[in-house]
Parts: sequence; C-alpha cells; structure tokens
Amino acid sequence: AAPDELGFHVQRLRQQLQAMAITDQEACRLTCDAIVAKGPTPNRSRLSKLASDLKKAVAPGLTDPDRCIDYNRVDTILGDFIKVLGQSQREEDFGLVVKLGCAGLITDLCVKIKESLPTFAES
Repeated sequence: AAPDELGFHVQRLRQQLQAMAITDQEACRLTCDAIVAKGPTPNRSRLSKLASDLKKAVAPGLTDPDRCIDYNRVDTILGDFIKVLGQSQREEDFGLVVKLGCAGLITDLCVKIKESLPTFAES
C-alpha cells in the first residue's frame, strides 16, 4: 500500500475508534455496575445513608459559593465511610460508594479545599 493510502486507512480507523470510545465517567459507571452486580453488599443500607449524608453536607457548598460546608460534619461522615469500608474490604462496597456518586463529591470537595488554601495562608 502506498504511504498516502496507509495514512488514509489509519486516519479512518482512528475516527472509527474515537466514535466508539466512551467517556471515563461512563467506563467508571459500567465497571461499578459490574462490581456491584457480583454479589450482595451487606453494608448497602449503611453506605447509602452515608452517601446521602455526604451529599447533604457537601453539595450546597459546592454549588452555591455563599453557602459554607460543615467540614466537621464531612469529617465525621468520611470517618464513618473509612470505618465501614476498612472493616468490610469488599470490592462490592467500594463499587457501591463510587456508584452512589461519592467519589465525584470527594474529588470536588478536595478541589474546593485546595482552592481555598491560599485564602487560609493569607489570613
């Protein structure tokens, strides 16, 4: 095959692969669904409550800059997550936490804390 023809085929293949690709978020969701589907999660109700509590404690402060995040409450909730996940060590529990959206919330929270560090350093 001529170099131009080969380049054309490579470009066409690249376009097909890009069209078939899924986002990182979609890949994470599919992986978590598969992990959670593997078996029962004995800590489902406890983790679901903690996820709900975390969303209530964090989300308003992330979406509305005039609202404060209760970092003491968040610290307690994250401590409870660590306790439950540390005791169980079950892949299904970790998958459920990600599926419930906690990983994204924690990431957003960390970014907010990092952005506020210069403010604390100035005071």
